[in-house]
Amino acid sequence: GEKVKQQIKYFSLILLLGLCACAKNVAPRPGAVTQFDSDAYDTLLVASAAIDSAKESYAAGKLPISSKPAINAAIRVYNEAQGAWHVYHDSHGEVGAAALSRYIATLTESIAEIFRHNPPALTGVPLH
Repeated sequence: GEKVKQQIKYFSLILLLGLCACAKNVAPRPGAVTQFDSDAYDTLLVASAAIDSAKESYAAGKLPISSKPAINAAIRVYNEAQGAWHVYHDSHGEVGAAALSRYIATLTESIAEIFRHNPPALTGVPLH
């Protein structure tokens, strides 16, 4: 009910804050070719931690069986986003920015879908 809605809003806010690091003037990670490259990499780190947390919660029986398709979808999108990041990064920012942006947006939606199944079960997702 209401508690789940609040937790979804809370997670969405935290995720948005984490993903909007590009709005701040933060130094890019060492080795990043652009600020966008650095921000995308950070997003992948946060998404990986969220997926790992979801997999652990699922294995421990803290998430319903119905959450498995959302977890699998997030893993699939993560792999695609990571591939798009490699294309962008390896080209030194010359190609793939639009595709990477789309994959990052889709990945964010996929992670949010996992949390919709049972937000209280997922804890300890570090935000960088």
